[in-house]
Amino acid sequence: MDSLQESLIRELMNVVTESVESMFFRDVHEIGEIRACRRPDAAQDLLAWISLSGVECKGQIVISMSASTAETLLRNIMPEVEADSELLVSSIGELANLIGCTYVISDSVTSVCGRMEISPPMTWDLRNGLKPHFLPSSGASGTLNADGGISCFVGIDRREPMVESVATPVDLDMDAALKKLLGC
Repeated sequence: MDSLQESLIRELMNVVTESVESMFFRDVHEIGEIRACRRPDAAQDLLAWISLSGVECKGQIVISMSASTAETLLRNIMPEVEADSELLVSSIGELANLIGCTYVISDSVTSVCGRMEISPPMTWDLRNGLKPHFLPSSGASGTLNADGGISCFVGIDRREPMVESVATPVDLDMDAALKKLLGC
């Protein structure tokens, strides 16, 4: 894993930690190792994906957790509410939105990628059998513990500079072109 990948995943894990602590009032700590990977692990029950887009970089953030982790976090702020699948999926989407917004404005990301925008989060309840297909990117993943594991993935690729083409005028003899077309 290169230093850019490591710094981007560490920043994401810091943002996830702050977001979970502020949204759900739970302490979070890192578990496991950070590792380089081309795609996020989609092995947990609930998953949220956000696309990142900017002039200099493009990428994706994926957050996933088990349904029991999401339910435990949600019960912290809404103890009386029945945590059905729809509410759990909605809460991971809201968390991903907070994470994405905070991540793209952090100094360590803007210093590398410049200004980036995020897409609205897409969410999946993988217990329903639907699994997203992620395109490969230069990424890294890590795991946090907040009453269960929260998997974090960030993949950011630098965009190739665009080459501007210069249009050159072409002298056309319209009469000759028309005669050639008509076979005269």
